[in-house]
Amino acid sequence: MKVFLVGATGFVGRTTTAFLLGQGHDVVAWVRDSNQAKDQLGRDVTLVSEDVDLVKEMENADVVVNLSGQQLSGVRWTKNRKKRFYESRVGINNQLVEAMKNATNPPHTFLSANAIGFYSPSPKKVTDDDPSNNDTFLGKLCSEWEQSANEAKNIGIRVCNLKFGLVLGREGGILAQMSLPFEYGVATNLGFGNHMFSWIHILDLVRAIGFCIDNSDVSGSVNITSPNPVKCKEFVKALAKNTVSFITIPVPTILFGFIYGFGESAKHLTNSHNVVPEKLVANGFSFVFEEVFDALNEEFNSSDVKITDHKLGKTDSSYPLRVECYKKASAQYELNTSIKLKSDTSSTFDFFSSPLNLGMSTPNWMGFRILEMPKHVDKGSTFAYKINLGPLPFRWRTEIAKWSEGEMFIDFQTKGPYSLWWHEHRIIENSNTTSLMEDRVLYRVPLGILGRVAHFFFVKRTLFRIFSYRRRIIQLRFGG
Repeated sequence: MKVFLVGATGFVGRTTTAFLLGQGHDVVAWVRDSNQAKDQLGRDVTLVSEDVDLVKEMENADVVVNLSGQQLSGVRWTKNRKKRFYESRVGINNQLVEAMKNATNPPHTFLSANAIGFYSPSPKKVTDDDPSNNDTFLGKLCSEWEQSANEAKNIGIRVCNLKFGLVLGREGGILAQMSLPFEYGVATNLGFGNHMFSWIHILDLVRAIGFCIDNSDVSGSVNITSPNPVKCKEFVKALAKNTVSFITIPVPTILFGFIYGFGESAKHLTNSHNVVPEKLVANGFSFVFEEVFDALNEEFNSSDVKITDHKLGKTDSSYPLRVECYKKASAQYELNTSIKLKSDTSSTFDFFSSPLNLGMSTPNWMGFRILEMPKHVDKGSTFAYKINLGPLPFRWRTEIAKWSEGEMFIDFQTKGPYSLWWHEHRIIENSNTTSLMEDRVLYRVPLGILGRVAHFFFVKRTLFRIFSYRRRIIQLRFGG
């Protein structure tokens, strides 16, 4: 099917894009900045700009998925911001529905993101058809958000209003806001920790989106949450066990407001929401992550990315071919990971060997941008990128040291933040329709003992995050 996707470059949107492509859908993304989105989404997504003829796009689409919405958490809800919150949700829905009404052959399905803030705070179980909360700004916003989507029902379009719980993914949502102190030993409880957390792992969220697309019996309000909400203090305990936290500090709501955003912004995260996915379960959806500990373990302790001290040094027969470029320095560390993919070796190699797809599998916070690239890639080809590592921007230059069409290639850093960086990509055939992609990275950090300290506290953790994200996106992209 052809899916018209809004909000494709956001935290949820990028993961959804990879999943939809992996399911065989054609994805058309409506974006503000086509150049930036191209670096973020890869070559397989059709991009259309803000001034596109929406009516024409609605006539060409089978499904519309709207994931747009300016971030609510971590910012003060000023009068001007509230207007932007409204326009990025209700306003976008209104534009889409108006275009659908004017289309001669409109899409058959419209999925609109929403949030569990739609419901009144309560420790009691809340199901999909419970009434909205009109006593708060967030409740009113979510209610109007839903009403704007429901206008599409008037022309016979199936509408699903997706009520997202707190999304658990290392690169966005609640974890991006609160996990840093946990990773350095200090857990923080939000208030007394007795309020309920209704959560959903990012992988189950995108699978639920696909489920709603494929199942015509699902419509109306759909809670996208785990079947097992937990108290905040249980969530904090699970997060602490999956990091290195050894002390838990309760953060009063008023102080939490200063840390994570002021007033209403903080309060909505300390409200109790016990929301359950009754409609998904009744229609046969199965969750990969039903328990919060398992969901958090997937984000912080995946065994699929291994970083170890490099023991072989200069005697390693597979050492970089252009070692002279690194002043004959030997590698300090080695990173290894592999991914089973539902694609043949030719398709897999074609994807990985294209620089245009690098940004798709790179977290947003790295600010990845392609600056220079050749028309044809082969041994000796050079590339230039812009990246961010923490608060520091870098220009990264690489060169292809070895190229074996359909099997493997090696790129190495000629300019960048490392003393040595050598990355081997190897594609191995499992069968005519499946393959194995292996990454092996040998690297060295600068600044001697200071560099080794930085590696322990920052670099290793950062690389783990980057390659874990890369694994997830690639597996979703290829249906692995």
